[in-house]
Amino acid sequence: MLVNASNYIWTLLDTWISDSGGDVEIVVASNKEVKVSPIREAFQEAFGKATITGVAIDTSAIPAQPVGFAAGVNGAKHRIKYARNALEIPKDIPIIAVQSFLVEIGEDKWYELAVILLDDPKNDVNLQMFTQMTPVPSQFVSTAKESTPDTYPLKTLGLAVSIGSLMSTNLQVNFNEWHHALSGVSRRDTILLAAQSLAGIYKNTITTV
Repeated sequence: MLVNASNYIWTLLDTWISDSGGDVEIVVASNKEVKVSPIREAFQEAFGKATITGVAIDTSAIPAQPVGFAAGVNGAKHRIKYARNALEIPKDIPIIAVQSFLVEIGEDKWYELAVILLDDPKNDVNLQMFTQMTPVPSQFVSTAKESTPDTYPLKTLGLAVSIGSLMSTNLQVNFNEWHHALSGVSRRDTILLAAQSLAGIYKNTITTV
């Protein structure tokens, strides 16, 4: 059963009642449907029944646009740490965090992707998976860099302006729709595919723990 705490904040998003329940309960360190929904779908496919809920996270310690694999992973770890400590989520409930970031592959060739981390202290399982990359025109990265002052406190980890905000404005679409508008593949679909792999690996891992 889910554990209630005085400052335990659950945000239920579009719960699939018929597939909720079972022995698997997972918290997603975000209350954004574009993250919670594909995680829920992936784990309910893998386990048959699973209760997946999202919680709001303080992301003030994460740059608006993390740059590099290390910054992306650190952002995901921060989300999990905040959920575990500030929201007092018990250690017997796994937490998943999804964090998008930029990476440069080659000279001035930029891509956006996300890392998905799973933290399960009860079973001593820590897993990570990455989504497919979406190419980002270098001029938008240049604009984000130019818009990041030297005094930006998180400059060592990333930029003060997110690529998503620049791309969505340029393409005249919603923030979560720019991936599809640019490449034909939605952000939700990239998260879902990676989450399906993560769910399968996690299921196989805990059955042998």
